[in-house]
Amino acid sequence: MRLRILTLNAWALPWPLADEPNARMDAIGERLGSLDADVVAFQEVWSPPARRRLLEAGRRAGYDQVWSQPGSVGSSGMLVLSRLPIRESHFIRFSLCGFPQDVTRGDYYGGKGIAIVTLDTAEGPVALLSTHLIPHYGDYGPDDTYMGHRIAEVVELADALSRIEIPAIVVGDFNFTEREPEYEVLMGLSGLTDVAAALEWREVTIVPGPPYRANESPPGVRIDYVFARDGVERAVVPQSIDRVLDETIEIEGRPAGYSDHAGLLAEVSFGGRRPVRTPPSAEAVARAAKFLREGRADAERRRQDQLGLAAGGGVVALAAVGSASIVPMSRRKLLRAALIGLPAIALASSAGVGWLADRAVVQELAGYDEVEQLLEGIGRARGGDISEVGSRWAPAATRGESRGAES
Repeated sequence: MRLRILTLNAWALPWPLADEPNARMDAIGERLGSLDADVVAFQEVWSPPARRRLLEAGRRAGYDQVWSQPGSVGSSGMLVLSRLPIRESHFIRFSLCGFPQDVTRGDYYGGKGIAIVTLDTAEGPVALLSTHLIPHYGDYGPDDTYMGHRIAEVVELADALSRIEIPAIVVGDFNFTEREPEYEVLMGLSGLTDVAAALEWREVTIVPGPPYRANESPPGVRIDYVFARDGVERAVVPQSIDRVLDETIEIEGRPAGYSDHAGLLAEVSFGGRRPVRTPPSAEAVARAAKFLREGRADAERRRQDQLGLAAGGGVVALAAVGSASIVPMSRRKLLRAALIGLPAIALASSAGVGWLADRAVVQELAGYDEVEQLLEGIGRARGGDISEVGSRWAPAATRGESRGAES
């Protein structure tokens, strides 16, 4: 038996955040039948009208099994359509996925995570995992404040896979390339096979050129993937993979595309060789621990900076209120009210911003706690001690100091 899997970041945000979302979803829907996948995994289906269009098109193409979450905010943006029966499904929301103050980016409010559906096939159950990791919004380096969050998401994905004994296919928009550390950590923790790499086919999925990526730099990258992992009893054998839904089309007389990503259509088979389950590598556990420690330390620094800024604003506001209180009575009442009222507003604002910032970082630190525990479990599964492996990458005191600052 062979299984055909289609994955696409559909870029289905409401206009004006995305161009022609409804017309593009209709165009994608018209292609579903000819692509003839057994299961389709969409990411970034944030718009309810776009979701309805894909669902209707899916039903017309024979996809009568569906996984999704309703709404837009907090809905994960993911949609799974299947011609095979879905035996069961569940969703794991990421513990760390952006900051609440980054409203324009929206990752914190999107509800991103991992959708896990178990498909009934003629040769037994197969797990499909679809996900969408947080972007880095710029170059990697010291200013990449999202590295800790992406590594945390990789750890949560590896942990979810470690609990699955049947063959697994993992797809989605991972927002990292094969050359970057998140890829190495994921492969080392999970034992996944990159289907495109195994077949020596490494086509970019962010395709430069008209209409949506004309000024893209660098000129094309591969950040969407189909991964596979053997089950305990059955192997997953990559057979083919192709880039699809990457053509320039026309919408209302203008050049357009199906999305700002290309889709991937992969085919795998089961059996034919002895299954291989690779245990987590010591290096991957150590690298993940290092990045999580750095992310935690960055969160602690932001917490102290934000609280210091809020406290400084409060002192200034109190001083202004004190100055206003000794204004001579001969001044106009309106001026006096302004001099007293505006600093009071500033005081309240500083206190409010400080409180919200503190709450956000406390939640972030709790997220790091959860993910570090998962990584410790992965480290124990390989028969090692995470504290020993991690010490090769950072001083042992770093972890204890950040926990002490949190308490």
